[in-house]
Amino acid sequence: MATNQQMREGEAELDRLVRRVHVEARRAGVAGEAMDLPHIPYVPSELKRAILQNLQMLWIITSGRLAEAKRRTLELVRGGTPVPTAALMAGRALNLRPRQAGPGRTGPTTQQIRQYGGRQEQRGRRPGQDPRTRRR
Repeated sequence: MATNQQMREGEAELDRLVRRVHVEARRAGVAGEAMDLPHIPYVPSELKRAILQNLQMLWIITSGRLAEAKRRTLELVRGGTPVPTAALMAGRALNLRPRQAGPGRTGPTTQQIRQYGGRQEQRGRRPGQDPRTRRR
């Protein structure tokens, strides 16, 4: 899940891109005040790149599902959702597999295993020997 800071950064990025679209639309002669973002056919390349990067970072996407994921993410972004959150929501809606399936490696680290073995040897326990047998 995205942190508050990442979400604020995503919102700031969206605001910058919206302003840029409005400026470019005014240059092209589209009505300024009556213009509504969801009806603009032009999507800035920075926004496309941000959407693609977020989708690839969060999800394992095949080429067949990529176009649909981009489309859904763009719809959410145009609705005012920050790009990272929109990519997360679009991937969940399409039942995509997450890039990281779990918390990673479970169990003790290599260093912890060595420390444990060292402590056992100090106590007199030898690896491979049954503790029920007595040493004479």
